[in-house]
Amino acid sequence: MACMLIGESGAITFEKTGIITGEDVQFSNKATSNPVEGGGVITDHAVADPVKVSISGVVNSEDEYKALEAMAQTQELLSYRGDEAFDDLLILNLQRTRAPNNSTGYGFKISFQRMTITTTAFVDIEAPTMSQQDAGAPRSGQTQRTTRQATQNGTTTTNSAYTAYVAGFNGSTNSSVGSGRSNPGYAGC
Repeated sequence: MACMLIGESGAITFEKTGIITGEDVQFSNKATSNPVEGGGVITDHAVADPVKVSISGVVNSEDEYKALEAMAQTQELLSYRGDEAFDDLLILNLQRTRAPNNSTGYGFKISFQRMTITTTAFVDIEAPTMSQQDAGAPRSGQTQRTTRQATQNGTTTTNSAYTAYVAGFNGSTNSSVGSGRSNPGYAGC
C-alpha cells in the first residue's frame, strides 16, 4: 500500500522513492484536579489531548527529504494516508538519520500533532438583547404595562403614580414632609 503525505506545497508518495517502516498513534486524556479544604483533591472532569502521530521510514533521494523539510519549515497542515489516516497534522519534529545501506537517501522520523481548527464567534451588536425581547412579554399575575411609564433603577411606576408620589413631598398631600424641607441651609450632621 502506498503511503502519502499531502500538503498545500505538494504530496510525497512513499512507494517508489521511499517507504514507511512504522506508524504510531497516541490518544490521551488529561484529568483536571482541584484541591479542596482538608487536603483532598476533587477530580471531576477530563479533557482530550490532541492526537499525536509519528511515522518513520526511509527516503531514497535528497529531493524527497528536502520536500519533507519544506513541509516542516512552512508549518503547513498536512494529511497523512497510510494504514492510518489523519488530517490537519502539524509537524512538531522531523529527525533524519544516515545509514550505510542507504548512501543516497535518509532515514527519518516525523512527529505530528493533530490541530484543532476553530472559528471565532460573531455576535451582531444590533440584535436586541434577551431582556429587550422579554420586555414586551406579559408577566404572569400582573397586568399589561401601559405605554407611558417612568423607569428608574429597575422599578417601573406609571406616570400618574409617580406624579402623586412627587406631590407628596411638595406638601400637597403630606404637609409634615413639605414643612420639613423649609430649611434649605440644613446640611446634616
